[in-house]
Amino acid sequence: MTGAVSPRLAADVGEVHAAAREELLGLQAADGSWQGETRTNVVVEASELLLAHWAGLHRGTDTARAANWIRSRQQPEGWWPTFHGGPGHLAASVLSYAALRLAGDPADTPHLRRAAGWVRAHGGLLAVPTVPTVPPLALLGLWPWNLVPTLPVEAILLPTWFPVHPDKLIGVNASLIGTATYSHFRPTRPVGFALTELIADDHPSPGLARRSAATGTAVVDRLARLAGRRRALHRAEQWILDHQDRDGTFAANWASTMDCLVALLALGHPPASAPVRRCVEGLRRFVVDDGDFRRIDMFPANVWDTALAVLALRAGGLPPDDPRLHAAVEWLLRNEADEGAGRPAGGWPYGAPNRFFPDVDDTSMVLRALRSASRPGDPRSPAAAQRAVGWLQGKQLPDGGWSLYKTHSSWFPGRGLLARVGLMESSSPDMTAHALQALAPERGRATEQLRRGTRWLLRAQQADGSWAAKWGCYHLFGTAAAVEGLLDCGTPPSHPAVRQGVRWLVNRQNPDGGWGESIRALVEPELAGRGESTVSQTSWVLLALIAACGPEHEAVHRGMRFLVSGYRDQDEPWAEPQHTWVVVPHYLYWIDTLMRLVCPTWALARYLEAKEDR
Repeated sequence: MTGAVSPRLAADVGEVHAAAREELLGLQAADGSWQGETRTNVVVEASELLLAHWAGLHRGTDTARAANWIRSRQQPEGWWPTFHGGPGHLAASVLSYAALRLAGDPADTPHLRRAAGWVRAHGGLLAVPTVPTVPPLALLGLWPWNLVPTLPVEAILLPTWFPVHPDKLIGVNASLIGTATYSHFRPTRPVGFALTELIADDHPSPGLARRSAATGTAVVDRLARLAGRRRALHRAEQWILDHQDRDGTFAANWASTMDCLVALLALGHPPASAPVRRCVEGLRRFVVDDGDFRRIDMFPANVWDTALAVLALRAGGLPPDDPRLHAAVEWLLRNEADEGAGRPAGGWPYGAPNRFFPDVDDTSMVLRALRSASRPGDPRSPAAAQRAVGWLQGKQLPDGGWSLYKTHSSWFPGRGLLARVGLMESSSPDMTAHALQALAPERGRATEQLRRGTRWLLRAQQADGSWAAKWGCYHLFGTAAAVEGLLDCGTPPSHPAVRQGVRWLVNRQNPDGGWGESIRALVEPELAGRGESTVSQTSWVLLALIAACGPEHEAVHRGMRFLVSGYRDQDEPWAEPQHTWVVVPHYLYWIDTLMRLVCPTWALARYLEAKEDR
């Protein structure tokens, strides 16, 4: 459907795009990269306060400022949410309460009394989901180790094809191996208080499910010891030492780095040893000092941010020989992962430095950025792009789709529970669509992969015409990605699947012209594609609609007006406090603060480009 367009719309879009592009360019770092802040929720800051106390890391006002941040996130009723506008969350509230007690807040202060009352009313301490909440509590004597379900460290000795080998359970397995290692030692440093005031009167002991899980863990643990615990601990220790990156971190994220630090200390590495010192120094990378507040940037996504910034700037007409794009491409080339082989492997991670854990999503975006901004006469970008093509081809799953990391899709009892806590990947529409977009120009080389991937994506469409993403929030991101992926692979706009996807997106447009979907949609299906409009989600949808319908569609016009007014008329242009990315479903979500700028800059540029093509 097309509609009359205001004569001013294209001019307004051009003006806002020019301003946004300059703002984006102004955020480029001296090394050529871009990096927003990845904000999660208080689960991270509370866990960091607890673990840092165990490891003796906090200095000066670190604890006080971390506690200030946690208090600032508490809601008037006493609870803490895990996403913007979300309900109270039991695990987040228990961890936050424990962290504030550790920071010196007495249990009888009004804010902690409210918190304890809310926790008891919602099941109490013993109703807390144990994975991954309780290890920080157990390390401080606030939770019994026999009720900590962990993977026995002997799992690292299993054949790599075995379903519960750490390589099969999760793409970035540093946290898993670190936790399995230190859980063997149960290295407890009591804090001098208990959390008995959080135990609900009607839940005096762990329930049947909790006891069964603990019993199962104990049985597996005893059986695993037959494989040789000493040998397993040695293998795990060597794995940790071998996977420390040049900046001292593990997998470029806070959780993996902290868990490996605890493991090294539990293994007996002294604080002055080189691996521990480098790890402690690396942890500083994740700290955000903001006046009276201290929070944690858990997943610095500088590779993702840089690749998307390059694509947005190229769509807006910045030439590939521009020195700023050249610097960005140079930075991307320097941060190609080698997967421990000592030579470029063809994959990229979400954040760098990270030699060992490239992923499908970031590799797909980097591949597109390298093609878009490759300098004439420089053979390095085309060579890296070809390595990326081969790497992506090798990551296709047997069913034809792609997941973020793994090529493993076997089923076994308990797989669903592991998937619920972020383990055991399977093909997802967002990863598959992005891989297809990256491989689409390689029709001669990747014909079979494109055919199988397209068929998987068509099968994954839901009855209402949408696709549900795994890593972006949810149906809006998945449907927008799927529509673009199908179109880039040659599926015509008239194809029923594309038309249904477009119709679903158009029908989800809000009265203000934007689109938004709440994290609540994961558990409330009626909220699929529904929620307060956000700048980044609106931009993803607009990229898909412009590709499918052109720039003159009425929904595109309304979406463009939403972006223009959001930049001009708000006190903070394109403010976006909503969580729109998923780390662990039901538990951990995140905001990339650069997306509120790079995504609309890209969408505005695509609109102007499409207008010119007409």
